[in-house]
Amino acid sequence: MKTQRYKENRKSKIVNNMRDDKVNRLSNARVSRKFVFNNQVSLLQSNRRVLICKNRIKTLMNVKPGNNEADKFHEISFDNLIHIFGARLSNPYKEVKINEGRKRIDIVFNNNDNTGFFRNLNQLNKVHCPKILIECKNYGKEIGNPEFDQLVGRFSQKRGQFGILLCRSIEDKQTVIQRCKDILNDKNSYVIVLSDEDIITLLGFRETNNEAEIDNFLTRKLDELIM
Repeated sequence: MKTQRYKENRKSKIVNNMRDDKVNRLSNARVSRKFVFNNQVSLLQSNRRVLICKNRIKTLMNVKPGNNEADKFHEISFDNLIHIFGARLSNPYKEVKINEGRKRIDIVFNNNDNTGFFRNLNQLNKVHCPKILIECKNYGKEIGNPEFDQLVGRFSQKRGQFGILLCRSIEDKQTVIQRCKDILNDKNSYVIVLSDEDIITLLGFRETNNEAEIDNFLTRKLDELIM
């Protein structure tokens, strides 16, 4: 009888030890995975860095105009605008579908500017702009009416009446300004055009955290249309 009870107790003890050992192994595995994961996050975070102005310019200049590298231009433009505009705009999105997917907008920001250019655009200039709509054109030629019409076609009462057209270069500045004025006069909408040269200038202001000059630069672009 005692022998039988001893065997049963020993078997129960072995089973309990095996169960405890399994629990410990699972627990250690979770800790190990968590440790590795945390190390990976730390490693990624430590390797992340904000590109300085000259590196951003170099990256932009390395993108060749044309359809083949349009996606690259879109990507670097998206990152540069987030960097330049800072706290003025929020919730940036790429390739935003509108009209049930029949149209897309390259880049969209929310306008939450409390003190700068986009605040003045809304409050002082009375331009309806809850969203800032942006189209990117990686063309090796001058932008024309179709490119302006595409951007203006994304405007609406809900999204707003202001947008930015990004391009690589401007050969005939006066013609571009006149196209923007035509849009203002005909549709009561506002478009400013920023070339690589303009983006480089704005990146320089951001490098020194010169918020006033960023606002002043954009204000001069708007003044070219309304003055």
